[in-house]
Amino acid sequence: MRQGKFLFTVKQMKNRRDFGAVLKLLHEAERRGDGATPKMYSCCIGYMGKGGNWEGALDVLDRMHALGNKPDAFCINDGMNACKRARKYDKALWVFEQARDVWGAQLDGYVYNSAITLCARSKQGKRAVGLLKEMLAEGLSPDVVTFSAVISACCGGGGSDWRVAMQILSEARGSGGSRWYCVLVGGTLCGVCLAIAVVGWVFV
Repeated sequence: MRQGKFLFTVKQMKNRRDFGAVLKLLHEAERRGDGATPKMYSCCIGYMGKGGNWEGALDVLDRMHALGNKPDAFCINDGMNACKRARKYDKALWVFEQARDVWGAQLDGYVYNSAITLCARSKQGKRAVGLLKEMLAEGLSPDVVTFSAVISACCGGGGSDWRVAMQILSEARGSGGSRWYCVLVGGTLCGVCLAIAVVGWVFV
Protein backbone atom coordinates (compact mmCIF):
# COMPACT_ATOMS: atom_id res chain seq x y z
CA MET A 1 0.00 0.00 0.00
CA ARG A 2 1.34 3.40 -0.96
CA GLN A 3 1.93 5.97 1.75
CA GLY A 4 -0.78 8.36 0.56
CA LYS A 5 -3.45 5.67 0.51
CA PHE A 6 -2.34 4.37 3.90
CA LEU A 7 -2.53 7.81 5.53
CA PHE A 8 -5.92 8.50 3.95
CA THR A 9 -7.34 5.14 5.05
CA VAL A 10 -6.17 5.55 8.64
CA LYS A 11 -7.54 9.10 8.74
CA GLN A 12 -10.95 7.79 7.69
CA MET A 13 -10.85 5.40 10.65
CA LYS A 14 -10.04 8.04 13.27
CA ASN A 15 -13.36 7.72 15.13
CA ARG A 16 -13.52 3.93 15.12
CA ARG A 17 -10.59 2.98 17.37
CA ASP A 18 -10.09 -0.14 15.29
CA PHE A 19 -6.51 -0.76 16.36
CA GLY A 20 -6.36 -4.24 14.86
CA ALA A 21 -7.40 -2.98 11.42
CA VAL A 22 -4.76 -0.24 11.46
CA LEU A 23 -2.06 -2.70 12.48
CA LYS A 24 -3.16 -5.03 9.68
CA LEU A 25 -2.72 -2.20 7.18
CA LEU A 26 0.73 -1.45 8.60
CA HIS A 27 1.79 -5.10 8.39
CA GLU A 28 0.61 -5.27 4.78
CA ALA A 29 2.64 -2.17 3.99
CA GLU A 30 5.71 -3.73 5.61
CA ARG A 31 5.46 -6.79 3.37
CA ARG A 32 5.07 -4.94 0.08
CA GLY A 33 7.37 -2.89 -2.08
CA ASP A 34 9.79 -0.72 -0.12
CA GLY A 35 8.01 -1.45 3.15
CA ALA A 36 6.39 0.96 5.57
CA THR A 37 7.76 4.50 5.74
CA PRO A 38 8.50 6.45 8.96
CA LYS A 39 5.43 8.56 8.20
CA MET A 40 3.26 5.44 8.14
CA TYR A 41 4.65 4.33 11.49
CA SER A 42 4.14 7.81 12.90
CA CYS A 43 0.53 7.81 11.68
CA CYS A 44 -0.08 4.42 13.28
CA ILE A 45 1.54 5.43 16.58
CA GLY A 46 -0.50 8.64 16.62
CA TYR A 47 -3.68 6.69 15.93
CA MET A 48 -2.98 4.42 18.88
CA GLY A 49 -2.20 7.33 21.17
CA LYS A 50 -5.28 9.35 20.28
CA GLY A 51 -7.38 6.27 20.88
CA GLY A 52 -5.95 5.84 24.38
CA ASN A 53 -3.93 2.76 23.46
CA TRP A 54 -0.50 3.86 24.72
CA GLU A 55 0.70 0.27 25.00
CA GLY A 56 -0.17 -0.32 21.36
CA ALA A 57 1.80 2.79 20.42
CA LEU A 58 4.88 1.46 22.22
CA ASP A 59 4.42 -1.93 20.55
CA VAL A 60 4.58 -0.23 17.15
CA LEU A 61 7.79 1.57 18.14
CA ASP A 62 9.30 -1.72 19.33
CA ARG A 63 8.26 -3.44 16.12
CA MET A 64 9.71 -0.64 14.04
CA HIS A 65 13.07 -1.01 15.75
CA ALA A 66 12.98 -4.82 15.60
CA LEU A 67 12.51 -4.67 11.82
CA GLY A 68 15.54 -2.42 11.47
CA ASN A 69 13.61 0.79 10.85
CA LYS A 70 15.04 3.65 12.88
CA PRO A 71 12.26 5.77 14.46
CA ASP A 72 12.47 9.43 13.51
CA ALA A 73 11.68 12.42 15.72
CA PHE A 74 8.00 12.37 14.70
CA CYS A 75 7.60 8.72 15.71
CA ILE A 76 9.32 9.35 19.03
CA ASN A 77 7.21 12.38 19.80
CA ASP A 78 4.02 10.52 18.87
CA GLY A 79 5.03 7.69 21.20
CA MET A 80 5.74 10.10 24.03
CA ASN A 81 2.43 11.88 23.45
CA ALA A 82 0.56 8.56 23.56
CA CYS A 83 1.95 7.93 27.03
CA LYS A 84 1.39 11.52 28.11
CA ARG A 85 -2.29 11.36 27.15
CA ALA A 86 -2.63 8.38 29.49
CA ARG A 87 -0.65 10.21 32.20
CA LYS A 88 2.09 7.60 31.94
CA TYR A 89 4.87 10.15 32.32
CA ASP A 90 7.56 7.65 33.29
CA LYS A 91 6.74 5.56 30.23
CA ALA A 92 6.93 8.64 28.03
CA LEU A 93 10.38 9.42 29.40
CA TRP A 94 11.30 5.78 28.85
CA VAL A 95 10.45 6.23 25.17
CA PHE A 96 12.79 9.22 25.04
CA GLU A 97 15.61 7.27 26.68
CA GLN A 98 15.10 4.24 24.44
CA ALA A 99 15.19 6.47 21.38
CA ARG A 100 18.40 8.12 22.52
CA ASP A 101 20.27 5.14 24.00
CA VAL A 102 18.97 2.05 22.17
CA TRP A 103 17.20 2.94 18.94
CA GLY A 104 19.77 5.51 17.82
CA ALA A 105 17.11 8.00 16.77
CA GLN A 106 18.04 11.56 15.81
CA LEU A 107 16.32 13.72 18.43
CA ASP A 108 15.48 17.35 17.79
CA GLY A 109 14.73 20.27 20.08
CA TYR A 110 11.02 19.57 19.96
CA VAL A 111 11.51 16.05 21.37
CA TYR A 112 13.81 17.38 24.08
CA ASN A 113 11.23 20.01 24.98
CA SER A 114 8.60 17.29 25.30
CA ALA A 115 10.85 15.28 27.60
CA ILE A 116 11.69 18.30 29.77
CA THR A 117 8.01 19.24 29.98
CA LEU A 118 7.29 15.71 31.20
CA CYS A 119 9.94 16.19 33.88
CA ALA A 120 8.10 19.33 34.97
CA ARG A 121 4.80 17.45 35.22
CA SER A 122 6.38 14.70 37.31
CA LYS A 123 8.46 17.18 39.38
CA GLN A 124 11.85 15.82 38.37
CA GLY A 125 14.01 18.90 38.57
CA LYS A 126 17.43 17.27 38.40
CA ARG A 127 16.41 15.19 35.43
CA ALA A 128 15.14 18.28 33.62
CA VAL A 129 18.41 20.13 34.26
CA GLY A 130 20.33 17.10 33.01
CA LEU A 131 18.33 17.09 29.78
CA LEU A 132 18.93 20.80 29.33
CA LYS A 133 22.70 20.25 29.69
CA GLU A 134 22.48 17.36 27.24
CA MET A 135 20.56 19.50 24.79
CA LEU A 136 23.24 22.19 24.90
CA ALA A 137 25.99 19.58 24.48
CA GLU A 138 24.21 18.27 21.36
CA GLY A 139 24.29 21.74 19.85
CA LEU A 140 20.52 22.20 20.04
CA SER A 141 19.15 25.62 20.88
CA PRO A 142 16.87 25.80 23.93
CA ASP A 143 13.96 28.21 23.67
CA VAL A 144 11.47 29.81 26.03
CA VAL A 145 9.54 26.53 26.30
CA THR A 146 12.71 24.69 27.33
CA PHE A 147 13.72 27.07 30.09
CA SER A 148 10.19 27.56 31.34
CA ALA A 149 9.79 23.79 31.69
CA VAL A 150 13.18 23.39 33.41
CA ILE A 151 12.41 26.09 35.95
CA SER A 152 8.94 24.66 36.54
CA ALA A 153 10.42 21.18 37.08
CA CYS A 154 13.02 22.46 39.52
CA CYS A 155 10.60 24.55 41.54
CA GLY A 156 7.99 21.82 41.57
CA GLY A 157 10.46 19.48 43.20
CA GLY A 158 10.41 21.44 46.44
CA GLY A 159 14.17 21.92 46.49
CA SER A 160 16.81 24.38 45.45
CA ASP A 161 17.47 22.92 41.98
CA TRP A 162 16.08 26.08 40.40
CA ARG A 163 19.39 27.80 41.20
CA VAL A 164 21.18 25.38 38.89
CA ALA A 165 18.62 25.99 36.16
CA MET A 166 19.05 29.74 36.48
CA GLN A 167 22.83 29.34 36.25
CA ILE A 168 22.50 27.36 33.03
CA LEU A 169 20.04 29.94 31.72
CA SER A 170 22.58 32.68 32.38
CA GLU A 171 25.32 30.72 30.63
CA ALA A 172 23.10 30.08 27.61
CA ARG A 173 22.20 33.77 27.40
CA GLY A 174 25.84 34.77 27.40
CA SER A 175 27.11 32.01 25.13
CA GLY A 176 27.30 34.35 22.15
CA GLY A 177 25.09 32.29 19.87
CA SER A 178 21.89 34.27 20.12
CA ARG A 179 21.93 37.41 22.22
CA TRP A 180 18.70 37.09 24.10
CA TYR A 181 17.61 38.63 27.37
CA CYS A 182 15.08 36.79 29.48
CA VAL A 183 12.20 38.55 31.13
CA LEU A 184 11.68 36.78 34.45
CA VAL A 185 9.04 37.28 37.07
CA GLY A 186 9.12 35.94 40.60
CA GLY A 187 6.19 34.09 42.06
CA THR A 188 5.28 33.50 45.63
CA LEU A 189 7.52 31.80 48.13
CA CYS A 190 6.17 28.33 48.82
CA GLY A 191 8.13 26.34 51.37
CA VAL A 192 11.75 26.43 50.25
CA CYS A 193 11.02 26.89 46.55
CA LEU A 194 10.75 30.22 44.77
CA ALA A 195 8.41 29.72 41.80
CA ILE A 196 9.90 31.47 38.81
CA ALA A 197 8.45 31.43 35.30
CA VAL A 198 9.96 32.50 32.01
CA VAL A 199 7.32 34.73 30.42
CA GLY A 200 9.08 35.88 27.28
CA TRP A 201 12.19 36.70 25.38
CA VAL A 202 13.39 40.06 24.04
CA PHE A 203 15.74 39.82 21.09
CA VAL A 204 18.48 42.44 20.87
